[in-house]
Amino acid sequence: MNLITKDVLRFASVGFAVGVVLCAYAFYLTSHGRVGNTALFLALCPPSFGAIALDNTGLAGALVGWFFICIANAVFYGLIGLGVGDKLQRRRN
Repeated sequence: MNLITKDVLRFASVGFAVGVVLCAYAFYLTSHGRVGNTALFLALCPPSFGAIALDNTGLAGALVGWFFICIANAVFYGLIGLGVGDKLQRRRN
């Protein structure tokens, strides 16, 4: 496996994990009747903007929605990893 692929997988894994953590944080905020920092969600997980559509769904619908948000965030981070890996590869050569 080449270095660029490893960078993409690492970044994508981090992106998915960030989405999962923000999902848990969103459920915590909702269950305690609080409102979180929108800038935090949008800076770390831009696809979380789609969570607005999940306001009136049940638990299962919200979990499915957040799963797709986590996948989209992993793709977003993976693309960033592709750029970083490519730049590092060019610098090494």
